[in-house]
Amino acid sequence: MSDREADFREFVGARMESLRGLAYLTCGDWQVAEDAVLSALAKLYAKWNRVENPDAYARTAVVRAAIDETRRPWWRREQSRRSSPGVRRRTCRSRPRRSARRRPRST
Repeated sequence: MSDREADFREFVGARMESLRGLAYLTCGDWQVAEDAVLSALAKLYAKWNRVENPDAYARTAVVRAAIDETRRPWWRREQSRRSSPGVRRRTCRSRPRRSARRRPRST
């Protein structure tokens, strides 16, 4: 195993869980988060020797990959089948409507 591979494996071992968590926060699905992280890490490996800050590159690539995954046509199709009719599923880019927020009860 070359030094390049050893360094990359060490990087992945140290940051895999935090990258998965970041991807999950972005898309809300663990399987999609895993796919996004693996896709981002594959791109990072190809550029490993040229990247000055691999941690920042990996975080940016993971967020972009997770957003790209949620834009795919199969994602929209699967999400519409999961939710009940008339129920709006909240995505990472949507905010709850003002009326949907909890208000303290007056007693």
